[in-house]
Amino acid sequence: MSTLKIPVFVISLKSASERRSFIQNQLKNLNFDFEFFDAFIGKDYASDPAYYNEKKALKAEGRKLRAGEVGCALSHNAVYRLIAEKKLPYALILEDDAIISEDLPQVIDKLLPHLKGPRIIQLERCDLYKKSSIQPLVKGYSIVEPRFIKAGTIAQTAGYLISFEAAKAIQNINRPAYFPADNWWHYMKAVSFSALIPSQTLIHQNETFDSSTLDMPVKRSFKKNGIYTYIKYVFFTYTYPGRLLYKILHPIYKKIKKHL
Repeated sequence: MSTLKIPVFVISLKSASERRSFIQNQLKNLNFDFEFFDAFIGKDYASDPAYYNEKKALKAEGRKLRAGEVGCALSHNAVYRLIAEKKLPYALILEDDAIISEDLPQVIDKLLPHLKGPRIIQLERCDLYKKSSIQPLVKGYSIVEPRFIKAGTIAQTAGYLISFEAAKAIQNINRPAYFPADNWWHYMKAVSFSALIPSQTLIHQNETFDSSTLDMPVKRSFKKNGIYTYIKYVFFTYTYPGRLLYKILHPIYKKIKKHL
Protein backbone atom coordinates (compact mmCIF):
# COMPACT_ATOMS: atom_id res chain seq x y z
CA MET A 1 0.00 0.00 0.00
CA SER A 2 1.48 3.36 -0.96
CA THR A 3 1.44 6.36 1.36
CA LEU A 4 -1.43 8.75 0.73
CA LYS A 5 0.11 12.15 0.11
CA ILE A 6 -1.91 14.41 2.36
CA PRO A 7 -0.63 16.43 5.32
CA VAL A 8 -1.94 14.94 8.56
CA PHE A 9 -1.88 16.81 11.87
CA VAL A 10 -2.68 15.01 15.11
CA ILE A 11 -3.61 17.34 17.95
CA SER A 12 -2.30 15.91 21.20
CA LEU A 13 -0.95 17.05 24.54
CA LYS A 14 2.81 16.59 24.62
CA SER A 15 2.48 14.51 27.79
CA ALA A 16 -0.20 12.15 26.40
CA SER A 17 2.11 9.21 25.67
CA GLU A 18 -0.61 6.52 25.72
CA ARG A 19 -2.83 8.46 23.34
CA ARG A 20 0.08 9.27 21.04
CA SER A 21 1.07 5.63 20.84
CA PHE A 22 -2.55 4.68 20.12
CA ILE A 23 -2.98 7.03 17.16
CA GLN A 24 0.56 6.56 15.89
CA ASN A 25 0.13 2.80 15.53
CA GLN A 26 -3.08 3.24 13.56
CA LEU A 27 -1.64 5.78 11.15
CA LYS A 28 1.53 3.79 10.58
CA ASN A 29 -0.52 0.68 9.81
CA LEU A 30 -2.40 2.73 7.20
CA ASN A 31 0.87 4.14 5.79
CA PHE A 32 0.08 7.75 6.60
CA ASP A 33 2.84 10.25 7.15
CA PHE A 34 1.80 12.60 9.96
CA GLU A 35 3.02 14.99 12.61
CA PHE A 36 1.89 15.66 16.14
CA PHE A 37 0.76 19.16 16.98
CA ASP A 38 1.31 19.92 20.66
CA ALA A 39 -2.07 20.93 22.06
CA PHE A 40 -2.61 24.00 24.19
CA ILE A 41 -3.19 23.32 27.89
CA GLY A 42 -6.38 25.27 28.44
CA LYS A 43 -5.83 26.19 32.10
CA ASP A 44 -2.64 28.01 31.09
CA TYR A 45 -4.56 30.35 28.77
CA ALA A 46 -8.14 30.58 30.07
CA SER A 47 -7.39 33.60 32.26
CA ASP A 48 -5.55 35.50 29.52
CA PRO A 49 -7.80 37.82 27.45
CA ALA A 50 -5.37 37.51 24.57
CA TYR A 51 -6.41 33.86 24.25
CA TYR A 52 -9.92 33.69 25.72
CA ASN A 53 -12.74 36.23 25.40
CA GLU A 54 -15.16 35.43 28.22
CA LYS A 55 -17.54 38.31 27.46
CA LYS A 56 -17.89 37.18 23.86
CA ALA A 57 -18.36 33.56 24.96
CA LEU A 58 -21.23 34.52 27.26
CA LYS A 59 -22.90 36.37 24.41
CA ALA A 60 -22.35 33.65 21.79
CA GLU A 61 -22.77 30.50 23.90
CA GLY A 62 -24.70 31.71 26.91
CA ARG A 63 -22.01 30.39 29.25
CA LYS A 64 -18.32 30.50 30.04
CA LEU A 65 -16.07 28.02 28.27
CA ARG A 66 -14.33 25.34 30.28
CA ALA A 67 -10.55 25.57 30.34
CA GLY A 68 -10.36 22.37 28.30
CA GLU A 69 -12.63 23.87 25.65
CA VAL A 70 -10.37 26.92 25.45
CA GLY A 71 -7.32 24.71 24.96
CA CYS A 72 -9.07 22.60 22.31
CA ALA A 73 -10.28 25.68 20.41
CA LEU A 74 -6.84 27.28 20.48
CA SER A 75 -5.22 24.05 19.30
CA HIS A 76 -7.46 23.60 16.26
CA ASN A 77 -7.16 27.30 15.45
CA ALA A 78 -3.37 27.11 15.57
CA VAL A 79 -3.41 24.23 13.08
CA TYR A 80 -5.53 26.37 10.72
CA ARG A 81 -2.95 29.11 10.97
CA LEU A 82 -0.17 26.60 10.25
CA ILE A 83 -1.97 25.28 7.15
CA ALA A 84 -2.50 28.83 5.89
CA GLU A 85 1.11 29.80 6.63
CA LYS A 86 2.51 26.76 4.82
CA LYS A 87 0.01 27.19 1.97
CA LEU A 88 -0.94 23.53 2.14
CA PRO A 89 -3.70 22.76 -0.40
CA TYR A 90 -5.56 20.66 2.19
CA ALA A 91 -4.98 18.67 5.35
CA LEU A 92 -6.45 15.97 7.54
CA ILE A 93 -6.86 17.03 11.18
CA LEU A 94 -7.21 14.34 13.84
CA GLU A 95 -7.36 14.21 17.61
CA ASP A 96 -5.29 11.63 19.43
CA ASP A 97 -8.27 9.57 20.63
CA ALA A 98 -9.59 8.91 17.12
CA ILE A 99 -10.35 5.30 16.18
CA ILE A 100 -9.75 5.05 12.44
CA SER A 101 -11.24 2.60 9.97
CA GLU A 102 -8.89 0.81 7.58
CA ASP A 103 -11.01 2.38 4.81
CA LEU A 104 -9.66 5.88 5.54
CA PRO A 105 -7.06 6.02 2.73
CA GLN A 106 -9.55 4.93 0.06
CA VAL A 107 -12.26 7.28 1.28
CA ILE A 108 -9.96 10.30 1.50
CA ASP A 109 -8.69 9.59 -2.01
CA LYS A 110 -12.31 9.92 -3.21
CA LEU A 111 -12.97 13.00 -1.07
CA LEU A 112 -10.02 15.14 -2.16
CA PRO A 113 -11.69 16.27 -5.42
CA HIS A 114 -14.53 17.65 -3.27
CA LEU A 115 -12.16 19.92 -1.30
CA LYS A 116 -12.62 22.86 -3.65
CA GLY A 117 -12.69 26.41 -2.35
CA PRO A 118 -13.19 27.11 1.36
CA ARG A 119 -14.54 23.71 2.43
CA ILE A 120 -14.51 21.50 5.51
CA ILE A 121 -15.54 17.83 5.29
CA GLN A 122 -16.57 16.29 8.61
CA LEU A 123 -15.48 12.63 8.74
CA GLU A 124 -16.85 11.69 12.13
CA ARG A 125 -20.51 12.54 12.61
CA CYS A 126 -23.46 13.77 10.60
CA ASP A 127 -26.96 13.09 11.93
CA LEU A 128 -29.14 15.08 9.52
CA TYR A 129 -28.47 15.85 5.87
CA LYS A 130 -30.19 16.58 2.58
CA LYS A 131 -31.20 13.26 1.05
CA SER A 132 -30.90 14.79 -2.43
CA SER A 133 -27.24 15.63 -1.78
CA ILE A 134 -26.02 12.02 -1.31
CA GLN A 135 -23.06 11.21 -3.57
CA PRO A 136 -21.75 7.63 -3.22
CA LEU A 137 -17.97 7.37 -2.91
CA VAL A 138 -16.58 3.91 -2.16
CA LYS A 139 -17.33 0.88 0.05
CA GLY A 140 -20.72 2.18 1.21
CA TYR A 141 -19.55 5.67 2.16
CA SER A 142 -21.18 8.80 0.76
CA ILE A 143 -20.59 12.53 0.92
CA VAL A 144 -23.57 14.67 1.89
CA GLU A 145 -24.62 18.24 2.61
CA PRO A 146 -25.46 18.51 6.33
CA ARG A 147 -28.57 20.22 7.69
CA PHE A 148 -28.95 22.23 10.91
CA ILE A 149 -25.23 22.88 11.38
CA LYS A 150 -26.00 25.49 14.03
CA ALA A 151 -27.82 22.83 16.00
CA GLY A 152 -24.73 20.61 16.09
CA THR A 153 -25.58 17.91 13.58
CA ILE A 154 -21.90 17.73 12.58
CA ALA A 155 -20.48 18.23 16.05
CA GLN A 156 -17.14 16.75 17.21
CA THR A 157 -13.58 17.29 16.00
CA ALA A 158 -11.86 13.88 16.11
CA GLY A 159 -11.38 13.87 12.33
CA TYR A 160 -12.05 16.21 9.41
CA LEU A 161 -10.59 17.48 6.16
CA ILE A 162 -9.97 21.16 5.54
CA SER A 163 -8.86 23.05 2.44
CA PHE A 164 -6.27 25.82 2.38
CA GLU A 165 -8.96 28.34 1.49
CA ALA A 166 -11.06 27.30 4.50
CA ALA A 167 -8.10 27.38 6.90
CA LYS A 168 -7.16 30.83 5.67
CA ALA A 169 -10.74 32.08 5.98
CA ILE A 170 -11.29 30.93 9.58
CA GLN A 171 -7.82 31.17 11.11
CA ASN A 172 -8.60 34.37 13.03
CA ILE A 173 -12.30 33.92 13.79
CA ASN A 174 -11.89 32.06 17.10
CA ARG A 175 -8.79 33.76 18.42
CA PRO A 176 -9.17 34.79 21.19
CA ALA A 177 -11.34 31.70 21.70
CA TYR A 178 -15.00 32.25 22.50
CA PHE A 179 -16.69 29.06 21.29
CA PRO A 180 -15.83 25.33 21.39
CA ALA A 181 -13.88 23.98 18.43
CA ASP A 182 -16.79 21.85 17.20
CA ASN A 183 -19.39 24.64 17.12
CA TRP A 184 -18.95 24.72 13.37
CA TRP A 185 -21.83 27.10 12.70
CA HIS A 186 -19.67 30.06 13.66
CA TYR A 187 -17.75 29.45 10.42
CA MET A 188 -20.77 29.12 8.14
CA LYS A 189 -20.37 32.57 6.58
CA ALA A 190 -16.75 31.81 5.70
CA VAL A 191 -16.75 28.18 4.56
CA SER A 192 -18.95 25.46 3.04
CA PHE A 193 -19.52 22.14 4.80
CA SER A 194 -19.81 18.57 3.62
CA ALA A 195 -19.92 15.42 5.71
CA LEU A 196 -19.41 11.70 5.43
CA ILE A 197 -22.03 9.05 6.13
CA PRO A 198 -22.69 6.60 7.73
CA SER A 199 -21.91 8.44 10.98
CA GLN A 200 -19.20 7.14 13.29
CA THR A 201 -17.99 4.48 10.85
CA LEU A 202 -14.86 6.00 9.33
CA ILE A 203 -13.68 7.82 12.47
CA HIS A 204 -15.00 7.85 16.01
CA GLN A 205 -13.61 8.60 19.45
CA ASN A 206 -12.06 6.07 21.80
CA GLU A 207 -14.38 6.26 24.82
CA THR A 208 -12.06 4.18 27.00
CA PHE A 209 -9.66 7.11 27.32
CA ASP A 210 -10.23 9.57 30.13
CA SER A 211 -10.54 13.16 28.99
CA SER A 212 -7.13 14.69 28.38
CA THR A 213 -8.29 17.75 30.36
CA LEU A 214 -9.76 17.21 33.81
CA ASP A 215 -12.57 19.73 33.40
CA MET A 216 -14.06 18.23 30.24
CA PRO A 217 -17.34 16.30 30.52
CA VAL A 218 -17.37 12.51 30.41
CA LYS A 219 -17.68 11.10 26.90
CA ARG A 220 -20.90 9.40 25.98
CA SER A 221 -21.55 6.62 23.53
CA PHE A 222 -22.80 7.68 20.11
CA LYS A 223 -26.53 8.09 19.79
CA LYS A 224 -28.07 9.41 16.61
CA ASN A 225 -30.21 12.44 17.31
CA GLY A 226 -33.40 13.45 15.52
CA ILE A 227 -34.60 16.86 14.45
CA TYR A 228 -36.63 17.39 17.66
CA THR A 229 -33.49 17.04 19.79
CA TYR A 230 -31.66 19.66 17.77
CA ILE A 231 -34.56 22.12 17.74
CA LYS A 232 -34.77 21.79 21.53
CA TYR A 233 -30.99 22.28 21.82
CA VAL A 234 -30.99 25.44 19.72
CA PHE A 235 -33.94 26.87 21.68
CA PHE A 236 -32.34 26.34 25.09
CA THR A 237 -28.85 27.35 23.95
CA TYR A 238 -29.16 30.18 21.45
CA THR A 239 -32.38 32.03 22.30
CA TYR A 240 -32.90 34.38 25.24
CA PRO A 241 -36.27 32.87 26.30
CA GLY A 242 -34.75 29.39 26.10
CA ARG A 243 -31.74 30.31 28.20
CA LEU A 244 -33.96 31.97 30.80
CA LEU A 245 -36.27 28.97 30.92
CA TYR A 246 -33.32 26.58 31.21
CA LYS A 247 -31.88 28.64 34.07
CA ILE A 248 -35.19 28.32 35.95
CA LEU A 249 -36.05 24.71 35.14
CA HIS A 250 -32.65 22.97 35.19
CA PRO A 251 -32.06 23.28 38.98
CA ILE A 252 -35.59 21.94 39.59
CA TYR A 253 -34.95 19.03 37.22
CA LYS A 254 -31.68 18.19 38.99
CA LYS A 255 -33.41 18.11 42.38
CA ILE A 256 -36.19 15.87 41.10
CA LYS A 257 -33.70 13.54 39.41
CA LYS A 258 -31.64 13.33 42.58
CA HIS A 259 -34.62 12.08 44.58
CA LEU A 260 -35.83 9.53 42.03
